[in-house]
Amino acid sequence: MELLNEIRIAELAQKLKNNSLTELEFSELQKLIENGYKHPQLDDLMKNHWYKLNNETAGVSDERINYIHKKILFKLDSGKADNTRILNANKWLQVFQKVAAILIVPIIIVSIFYNMHNRHGGQSWVEINSPEGARTEFHLPDGSSGWLNGGSKIKYDPNFLSLRKVELSGEAYFDITKRNGTSFVVHTSDLDIKVLGTRFNVANYPGEEFSEVILEEGKIEATIASTSDARMLLPGDKLELQRNNKTIKIDHVDTESYTAWKDGFLMLNDEALEQGAKRLERWYNVDIEIVDDELRDSRFKATFKDESLEEVIRLLALSTPIEYEILPRKTDENGVFLKKKIILKLKQ
Repeated sequence: MELLNEIRIAELAQKLKNNSLTELEFSELQKLIENGYKHPQLDDLMKNHWYKLNNETAGVSDERINYIHKKILFKLDSGKADNTRILNANKWLQVFQKVAAILIVPIIIVSIFYNMHNRHGGQSWVEINSPEGARTEFHLPDGSSGWLNGGSKIKYDPNFLSLRKVELSGEAYFDITKRNGTSFVVHTSDLDIKVLGTRFNVANYPGEEFSEVILEEGKIEATIASTSDARMLLPGDKLELQRNNKTIKIDHVDTESYTAWKDGFLMLNDEALEQGAKRLERWYNVDIEIVDDELRDSRFKATFKDESLEEVIRLLALSTPIEYEILPRKTDENGVFLKKKIILKLKQ
């Protein structure tokens, strides 16, 4: 199995170098990397990407770049992010998600993926993915920018400047540039959000009960998909759409609680444990099981930055009536490691 994986990752490394990976191959490569498989060719790609970032990153000071570089080396050498053996600075691939989650910048080449997909009829699009457990910055052709949270993706037509529209699955923060009165549209499975120039956050993860739009600055119009039901939002407004019955609720909120994730802060602001657990799952790429139903509605407030998963769970246990168990990672029938699992129970 080890030899087969080594051969396969070498094939995928060559395709990555040639920019010819398909979406399925990219997903396969992600899983192999997440489970510790590596190859010298991929090591070289990671190193070259780092040095290219050092030389070409615009608007970032040398001090900031050096700080990031040193922090990578510290995390790799200290092994603080988990209880596994110490890693050295050459083993970029085994920790690419961990580094992305710690540094909050897409410094590893596979944490952001641009791919042109052929559709029926010859259409194509550009897609940007953010792996689970990472936050990925993106820049669009019109000068707009933003961040993708873990497990999220956006895609847009290559002729983006003639039709400023992106499709989102997951969560993203947008900073939209005004462009000659041309509107910008974010399309999700439930909402179409129309803007001119503004900053806002959209959360639209598949399988979630609600979709959310939080406006930080400017003005936006949110329309329920396939309807004419449109709502105008002002700064500080949060629109919550219940997906099963398409009902909308608008509240005025502290937007920082909903946008701080892009700056590396995990803020849980009076959230139910069930909802907070889902955010922790995406943030750390783990599975969390809540055994006792009475715990699901327990509420808490906390802000985390750079804490390990184990430290976060320990701190939550100090402030809520829970006890926890962190299970060792298991492998499936193909020898691929599954996500780490956390069991939360009512404290006895």
